[in-house]
Amino acid sequence: MWEADLNDFLKHRPVYTIDLIGEPGLSIQTKRIKTNMDQAIWLKQVLEQLPEEEINLLGLSFCGWSS
Repeated sequence: MWEADLNDFLKHRPVYTIDLIGEPGLSIQTKRIKTNMDQAIWLKQVLEQLPEEEINLLGLSFCGWSS
């Protein structure tokens, strides 16, 4: 179901998927994240690297992985 939603979103805007550091994915952690604030700073830095001036929708889901 998420694939259909993603395809609809892509018709209107770019979609970025970001691996959370320390979770499964292709990202490589270069600095230890110790606190929630560290995670927030890291995410802010990631978003600042995107070419869009404004982020309209940001979501986070671990779906069945966390069940």
